[in-house]
Amino acid sequence: MKWIFILLLFVSCSPTPQNNHSSSSETPEAGRIYFADNKVSFVPPPGFQPLTQEQIDKKYPKGNSPKDVFANESQSVSAAVTFSPAKVSPDQLQKLKESFEELLPRMVPGLQWQIREFVEINGVKWVHFKLTSHAIDTDIQNHMYITSFEGKALIFAFNSIGSEYDEVKTILDESKNSIKVKQ
Repeated sequence: MKWIFILLLFVSCSPTPQNNHSSSSETPEAGRIYFADNKVSFVPPPGFQPLTQEQIDKKYPKGNSPKDVFANESQSVSAAVTFSPAKVSPDQLQKLKESFEELLPRMVPGLQWQIREFVEINGVKWVHFKLTSHAIDTDIQNHMYITSFEGKALIFAFNSIGSEYDEVKTILDESKNSIKVKQ
C-alpha cells in the first residue's frame, strides 16, 4: 500500500489538539507542557519559549507548519509537536518507517540519513530518524520521533543548525526523554 498520507505527516498540516496547561490527576511538573487533554506532554529544553504563529510562519515559509514550536532566543534550535490527521496504528509503525525512508529523500534535497531505527521512550514505541538536511545557508540536524496516538500519528521533531548541534544535543536528548504519552 502506498502511503500517500506520509506527505501529510511530514509537513504536519493539521491543527494540534487543545493545549492544556491545567492540572490532571498527576501533579504538574515544572516546565512540562501538556497537550491532548493532558495525555501527551514533554519538557522543552531550558530557555525555550513557544513561538507565535507569526514566528512559526517565518520559520516554516513553505507552509504546512507545526502548530506548536518551542525555540531558543535565536530560533536556531527548536522542538516541534505535530498531531497529524493521518491514521497510524501501532502495528503500522514498520510500514510507516519504510515509507518515510523511501519518500523523505525525494522531499528533502540533500538529505543524509544518520539513524533509522525504533526506540522506546517511557514505554512507548517510536520511529526515530536522525538526518541532516540543508537550509539556505547552513546544515540542519534533525531528530524526528513518530508514534501512534489515538490511532493517528504523533510527531516530535528536534532541530538545530549544525554549528550549534554539539552544544545542544544533550538538552535536546533530555527533552526527548521527557516525552510522556498516555493511551
